[in-house]
Amino acid sequence: MFKRIYVEITNACNLNCFFCTQDNLAKRHMKLSEFQIVLNNIKNYTREIYLHVKGEPLLCNEIDQFIAKAHDEKINVNITTNGRLLLQKYDKLIQKQVKRFNVSMHSFYPLDKEELYRMLNDLYLFITKYHQIYPNTFFSLRLWANTNKKISQNNDQIVSYLQKIFNCDKIINNRLKNYVILSHDEEFVWPSLDSSFYETIGSCRGGRDQLAILVDGTVCICCLDSKGTSNLGNIYQESLKEILSKPKYIEAVKGFQNNKLQLSICRHCSYRKRFE
Repeated sequence: MFKRIYVEITNACNLNCFFCTQDNLAKRHMKLSEFQIVLNNIKNYTREIYLHVKGEPLLCNEIDQFIAKAHDEKINVNITTNGRLLLQKYDKLIQKQVKRFNVSMHSFYPLDKEELYRMLNDLYLFITKYHQIYPNTFFSLRLWANTNKKISQNNDQIVSYLQKIFNCDKIINNRLKNYVILSHDEEFVWPSLDSSFYETIGSCRGGRDQLAILVDGTVCICCLDSKGTSNLGNIYQESLKEILSKPKYIEAVKGFQNNKLQLSICRHCSYRKRFE
């Protein structure tokens, strides 16, 4: 069983953030029939899905039906979002419970003060309304760690205003209220074959704790392989059982266990270094 599987229901986005990798992939939304194929394949391999690799999942007009289909298979739904469309999609998002929302607050950095406060007020309103129906849904408000002066200033402004609207005088253990935390993480570099970073020795939990499925059906070793470079197979054309039986997947996982990086994208990934 995988702890989680990432399912990219769209690779389109309503923003163009500085921290996202650029690509020339055709933009599309996953069809509900394709999503059902995904669910049929993964339901015996995980109980947790994250509707994200790249793209903004709330751009999908049928987001409520995606969530409902996952619930039908007794699979928990987690959503990673830039937060811009949460309030707009509220009526759809309350139809079935989302277990966790990860909100990429670093997408707020370019906003001027007035627009920033408006977005934070909208976020607070969404969380408040959502918790009235699903009080145990978890919200992780993600900020970059204070890696430079500009980011530090942006974070201070965001955190200060969040404390104000959540009526939180002191933040303890990064918690603004029950089931709402501020999460600080270091900015990472998306792995790419063009990256100068290169190692052949190392390990990772990719392929063991998690997999990713892109909007075109490509199965990847992890959620950072946004271009499908590892390409273990295609879920629309093969069963997950067949894909996981292939030498390419088996050798990649065996390599991780033996501290050897078999896949080219893994050799160019510095993110895994955080866990060594």
